[in-house]
Amino acid sequence: MKVVKKIDKDVRLKKVYRTILIGMILVLFGGMIFLTQYQNQNQWVDRFNPFMKMNIGYATLPTSVTYNGGKKYREDGKAQQFPDPYKNIWVADDPFGEGMLLDFQGGQAPEGKNYALVQHKGIYVKRISFISWKSIPGVYRDIMSEEYYEVPSMKE
Repeated sequence: MKVVKKIDKDVRLKKVYRTILIGMILVLFGGMIFLTQYQNQNQWVDRFNPFMKMNIGYATLPTSVTYNGGKKYREDGKAQQFPDPYKNIWVADDPFGEGMLLDFQGGQAPEGKNYALVQHKGIYVKRISFISWKSIPGVYRDIMSEEYYEVPSMKE
């Protein structure tokens, strides 16, 4: 009788293990499909996506920044002022002109350094560094504009 109960238990567990294994395989394939289909659409997906690589690019930034939703900077210092994010900034990822439009926070660029070295993974921007025109490699300078031109949004 013990042998029959053990065999019965093993058969039931086999079905449970098979169901769990099939479920895990479906979750794995579903996750892979999700990560490959939603690249460059959501910064949180791009941030943790193991199928994407971190890129470094260069961008021309506007010389002036607005604060608190489009207002000018006030010197009085009574209220906190937060810089608005840079929107629709073209970041050149390679010397052949490949790149993408990105939105990121950065604040006011220092005088004479209205260019950025941008480290990003898809649309997730990890960090930026303000740099001068002369510190941009020549092959990138050839495809970039020295003056900032607003790029219309392609997201809408």
